[in-house]
Amino acid sequence: MTEPLGETMRVEDYPHRVEIQFAEHVLAQSNNALLLIETYAPDIYLPFSDIRMDWMTATDHSTVCPHKGQASYWNLQVDNQMSVDNVMWAYEDPVEGCPDLKGYAAFYFDKVDTHVDGSLVRGHVRNPHKVIAVHAVKQRVCMKIKQDVIVDTRDAVVLSETGLPDRFYVPESAIPSRFLEESDRETVCTYKGEARYFHLRTEERLVENVVWVYSEPWTDFTPDVARIKNYLGLYTTTFDTVLLNGVPVQTDSTEAATDRAMLTSPTVDRTLSEKTR
Repeated sequence: MTEPLGETMRVEDYPHRVEIQFAEHVLAQSNNALLLIETYAPDIYLPFSDIRMDWMTATDHSTVCPHKGQASYWNLQVDNQMSVDNVMWAYEDPVEGCPDLKGYAAFYFDKVDTHVDGSLVRGHVRNPHKVIAVHAVKQRVCMKIKQDVIVDTRDAVVLSETGLPDRFYVPESAIPSRFLEESDRETVCTYKGEARYFHLRTEERLVENVVWVYSEPWTDFTPDVARIKNYLGLYTTTFDTVLLNGVPVQTDSTEAATDRAMLTSPTVDRTLSEKTR
């Protein structure tokens, strides 16, 4: 079953065992979940009948989506002790074209623990249609901030990922250490693993959290990800000049907007510090 919700959205059956927990309390268990794919991070929707609704209290909070309608929200309260505000939402009267979500609700991944087939979801649930590939860059890559040469290498790779701009990854030796300043940001990507971050600092500019590294990339989604181990990932739009064999690389407004969004909200996958494991 697949139901289109717009040009880039769809709902489909999710053939997995889903369990939602909070502080080791089981909030929901279901073999009949739906997967809504509309952004970088899909959402799992579970039937109300599979959720502990006696622990949920409806709130007056609501949001509106033009493709799905008005969402209602619920607070969680377990044994009159532990509570979380607006942890769950549902489209109780979805707009035409969105029939599959009626009678289903979803939880914020950063507020609960989600287990799929017994494994804890890190970041967000995976999109089964995602494609990730890594290939070598055969040209010399040079990146500058003003006149400072930040990157100069013939050993770069490019990671291509559905829904995101291509990303250059370069060996640690490609960036002089004087330009790198450690950040306290850490993120988890459900496809690639845990990343730590660096700022780029020149005499005239500090650009925060624009370099990252996967020291132990996860390879269960695709073995290709092993190729970026200990390589430094970069946002192309960070730099004033990007050259391949001396030829300028052009970026567009879509890539710039994506990079700004990633920097403002450190990937849709959530920062590790937001959730204690």
